[in-house]
Amino acid sequence: MLVYALASTWSPKPSQSIAVVITAFATVGAIIMAHTSEDSSRTDLLRVTMWIIAPIALAQSLATILFLVNPVVEDSYFRSKVFEFLLGDEARYLFTTLPNNVTDPEKSGGLLFVNGNKASMVMAVWGLVYFSLWLRKRSFFMVATTVVCMTGSVFTGSKTAIILCAIIPASFLLIPAVIRLRKNPAGMVFSIAGLGVLAAALGALAGTASDLLNRADEAATARVGLWSAAAGYFQQSPLLGLGFQGWSLHWAQDAASYGLRDNYQPHNLLIWNWANAGLLAPILILLVFIFFGLYYVKAIARANSRREALALSFELAALVWMFAHAMFDNTELFGTSHTLPVFALLAARASTVVTSQIPGSLADGRVEQLEPLKGFQ
Repeated sequence: MLVYALASTWSPKPSQSIAVVITAFATVGAIIMAHTSEDSSRTDLLRVTMWIIAPIALAQSLATILFLVNPVVEDSYFRSKVFEFLLGDEARYLFTTLPNNVTDPEKSGGLLFVNGNKASMVMAVWGLVYFSLWLRKRSFFMVATTVVCMTGSVFTGSKTAIILCAIIPASFLLIPAVIRLRKNPAGMVFSIAGLGVLAAALGALAGTASDLLNRADEAATARVGLWSAAAGYFQQSPLLGLGFQGWSLHWAQDAASYGLRDNYQPHNLLIWNWANAGLLAPILILLVFIFFGLYYVKAIARANSRREALALSFELAALVWMFAHAMFDNTELFGTSHTLPVFALLAARASTVVTSQIPGSLADGRVEQLEPLKGFQ
């Protein structure tokens, strides 16, 4: 928060820092409250939160699928009062001064988004968390919600979502074995080999998906242009960045030379934060993410069952998806406001689970007897 506040002193438009400082304050406050609640409550707050979100998650995901399959229904929704009520100016001016990618026939944002890429991230994070809850306490509702959310994420048409959906779930199924079998050389070699085979299989699959690769290449070309421009701006002011509104002013002058629109943001969390607040901002973001990751790795290593290790791994997968998506899109470390509650709870649990005894039910104080993994201790 202090970094963003200081950056306002050298920014072309200092008032833009106010919203960023408020967002940072709200994020930190949410994490602190979630951590306090995890320590003092005997209720699994993550499970309760996801039950509350479930009707919204299902409606959003099913609508995303329907809108991609039937654009006529989507167009009717775009012109409805409900759309305008839910999204305000983003809906009101979608076809005039605030265009976005859901008007592309190959994109879908469901009920709550005008940007399919952001929609895909939100539904994927929900899906991964629902799967982690199913691993701890299996129920048809949890696994069905997982499937619907992940399907909705893919049906947005987001190339980032399709690629991450092919990589992250499969990888985080294997990661607990890699972490927990580190003292068993044979197990470690087997797990790493499994990751290698997975990567090769995904590469072969991608090689056959020519249409997807062509569309992904177009998106990648735009990002290369944005990031190339950012590299030039970095050479001009590596420490202080461009200040708030600085990116917009610089890019508006250079966009035409890259053949891109002049209102693009850099589509990268670290570049965006460097541009706004200088080099210290992205360094702090990386440190925060590494901190959460290390805590989860330690928790996975200490988990007392296979199911608990996998559940923790998929909680970490949700955090990784938010970060990975933010490296290719205009989202924050916590994703969007739709995923902030989940991010805060996961961030709080990152430390809570390590200081606990890693029970089967993380927050209710009981040690649940879960299925042990033979030879996994």
